[in-house]
Amino acid sequence: MASGGNISGKHSVIFSKRCVILKDKRTQAELNNEIENLMKRPEFDLYFTSHEEIPQEQLDALPEELTFLWRGKELQDFIKNTSSKDEVVIICGAVDEDMHVAASTKSFLIAAGWVNLEPKVVKYGIPAPTPLKMTALIQIVANQTSWYYLCTFNDPVPTKVVSLCRANTHLSNNDADEKAMAEAFQAILKDGNNNPVIKQALICHLMAAIAHDPEFKDVQDWAVAPSSSTNPPQIMEELKEHVRCMMNGKKPEAIFLRHKTTNKSRFESKDFRQSNDYCQKHFKSILVSENYHKN
Repeated sequence: MASGGNISGKHSVIFSKRCVILKDKRTQAELNNEIENLMKRPEFDLYFTSHEEIPQEQLDALPEELTFLWRGKELQDFIKNTSSKDEVVIICGAVDEDMHVAASTKSFLIAAGWVNLEPKVVKYGIPAPTPLKMTALIQIVANQTSWYYLCTFNDPVPTKVVSLCRANTHLSNNDADEKAMAEAFQAILKDGNNNPVIKQALICHLMAAIAHDPEFKDVQDWAVAPSSSTNPPQIMEELKEHVRCMMNGKKPEAIFLRHKTTNKSRFESKDFRQSNDYCQKHFKSILVSENYHKN
């Protein structure tokens, strides 16, 4: 495994008020139990936030160690300070403002499915139907600390290449689970399969890995490598747009356009793919969108 970047290993989990102050006593007890279990672990610090002062009777229903943060400047300053120390911030949200805070601060967003969710949290949050599922999801984020593969180049332009998982499904030494995952991801990324469960899992692990790599906080433009045809790869564009929105990226328009159909690389010979001038086939059939031309 290649290093991701979160040196501190700390994770701050911030709950929206709607997620932690519940009318249903059974769900409140389940949530409190999950919060208390997370609090016992040194890698997690837990908070909740609101615009309003919380009545004492509602505070009494929460674990005592849960720290309160005022929405607005206090919350923004806290996240900024926490992120500057290479700590990961996870927002467990329910209202659209939670999505805006997560995107503007480049934090990981969980959609708390045990309460009513507003549209943008449903669209961009990683779903956790129950408090127990929330804990499992937080653990996935905490564990996704490294890239499967990482390589850097300094010449002629500083470049960093990362891979979330092994993409080669043809290697004989792949174990069954790894091969199955690679094939499922390939079906989404290469074949246009729109399986929502696999797509959500891919987004979850990708956003978790990005959250642990501070260099991604400086990325402003997000692009997808065009498909071999002149038709944009729809699923890839959707995934890119999800990441771009949650990382507060700039223009949504595609950067690279395929103006001439070419052969799919995975169906070409190994010798051709490994030749020194193989990339020329892409340079001859791809152009930069006019939206990104300098005036």
